[in-house]
Formats: sequence, structure tokens, C-alpha cells
Amino acid sequence: MAISSITVWELALLFARGVLRSQSTVESAVRSVLSRSGVVIMPITAEVAAIAAQFSDDYPKDPADRLIGATAMAEGMALVTRDEGIRKHHRLKTIW
Repeated sequence: MAISSITVWELALLFARGVLRSQSTVESAVRSVLSRSGVVIMPITAEVAAIAAQFSDDYPKDPADRLIGATAMAEGMALVTRDEGIRKHHRLKTIW
């Protein structure tokens, strides 16, 4: 299982805003979740950035969503999401 590096930032935001709670610092909480989950963190490469920039107008506009979808496409992986806007995209394989 893998996540886009932008997802690490989104996880930190969830801890910082109190949506996810931890007794430790935001950094420690994020490190703990990542180490326990065993996910591989996929970088935002030039290919990922190019794919994200070229999604059609029917793809969600959120930059993080675009980078996450582009990462899945660049890596040839299915994306686990409940977001209907992403699931409708014809070039992206999704699971949920």
C-alpha cells in the first residue's frame, strides 16, 4: 500500500486541527501513524506533477486530490477513495 507525499501533509493537518487526536506532537503523531501503517510514501515527481496539471475540467479542482490521483496513475495503482468526483474519472482506476 502506498500514499502520495501530499497525503502526509493532509494527515498532519488533521492532527493539527484536532480532527484526529493524539497525546503527542503533530509530528510524532504523523510519524507514528506512518510507521504503524507500513505504507510507502510516493514522491511528487515531474511525471506526477504533469499528470495532475493535465487532468480534464471534470476532475476535482483540489490540488491535493489532483496530486493523489496523478500519483496513482503514474504508479499504475488503483486509488482507494469514496470521492465520487474522482471515481467518475475515466482514466483512473478506483476502489471503494
